[in-house]
Amino acid sequence: MLMPFSTPSMSDEVRAAGEGGVVAVVLPRAEADPHGTLRLASANYRAAIEAIGFRSLLVDLDRFGPAEFKELRAIRLHAVFSDGGWVNSVRIEDRDGVKPLSERLDAPVVALINDNPCSPWMPLVIGRDSPTQTTAFLDSDFSRLWQRWAPKCGSHRVYVPACPPMPDPPSEAGRDIAVLTAVTFRPPEEFRGFAHDRCPDRSTNRLYDAIVETGLSETLSPYSAVCDAVCSALGIPLDFERPEHRLLLCLADHHIRNERRRRMIDRLADRPITLVGSANGLRLHPDSQVLPAVSHAELMMLYRRARIVVACPPYSGGVSERMTHPMAAGAVVVAPPTILSDRLFGRDRVFVTIAADFADLSDGLARADDPVIRRRILAAARAEVVERFTPEATMRSLLPGLGTATAMGECD
Repeated sequence: MLMPFSTPSMSDEVRAAGEGGVVAVVLPRAEADPHGTLRLASANYRAAIEAIGFRSLLVDLDRFGPAEFKELRAIRLHAVFSDGGWVNSVRIEDRDGVKPLSERLDAPVVALINDNPCSPWMPLVIGRDSPTQTTAFLDSDFSRLWQRWAPKCGSHRVYVPACPPMPDPPSEAGRDIAVLTAVTFRPPEEFRGFAHDRCPDRSTNRLYDAIVETGLSETLSPYSAVCDAVCSALGIPLDFERPEHRLLLCLADHHIRNERRRRMIDRLADRPITLVGSANGLRLHPDSQVLPAVSHAELMMLYRRARIVVACPPYSGGVSERMTHPMAAGAVVVAPPTILSDRLFGRDRVFVTIAADFADLSDGLARADDPVIRRRILAAARAEVVERFTPEATMRSLLPGLGTATAMGECD
């Protein structure tokens, strides 16, 4: 379904003076976005697209058929924007066969990829890399993993999830949640069991276990480097073109990240916290409050009530929205470092930086509660993250014709 052009408060003359043109904003199917995160982000990016002088058109893949395709094809598009890259999952059949929707539209594509490309569903969205596609990855290592089976053709970037526009953060007195964390957790052994069921031979099991052990100890190493080192040490080759081998790497990655979440929560068990998400299998203080998973908009409201947000450990090479969005809400973030956060922000400047194994988490929480440190961290986060990584800045850096590289730079 195509939604009408919106009419932002700017004149046609201002539009003409800017870049102008139409950008199609593609909304993923609901099944690919169960929590509505991509749709909410797309709304923020759409507003930004219009704020910098374009018109926008929503393309909802849940209601997209031949009539909508015909209407869309008749419009001269400046670009197609797809958070999650799901525009590439749509194929259109015509007299010359079946081709991707993005190719049928004959317009540059901007795709944000925010998950490990070894995930089983990712070939649907990264199966096409054309010279006119700009792909921005949450972790630059995703680009390296992708290129193991899909040669690079377009432009690859790394991006920081934009801080959503929000009212001024509430005062300290208005924050009634001492420590908040949002965690999607599954017991890590579930991933090991699934991997062993799907790949039962002994050598593959050894590979899985070694990747997990190495990934948990080398948290600032790119995941591809961890996998390469383990495969070399064990003399077990991996074929990235085989779905079962990519699945093995996906499951090991999930195991590592869920085990790190468990260790993080375990370090918080000596104090009451507010946890949003699943707490099954996690050790919590008896006075902790557990809230079910909420929409992203509701989570943002909880961030505005929190004094401290302990960020769920992100991918080793990226800065996730679990770090940037609490900053926009005025909470002090406590988190381990990542490759990208070290490069962009350093340590203990825009968030309270703790050890990768969370051994000093109690000390980090004490620093985050110190009034002097809080004022410094909050001021730096607003100046260096919230005001820098706005939806408008992200769109200016990614839309064709507006810039050459993001503030983060090209992927390796």
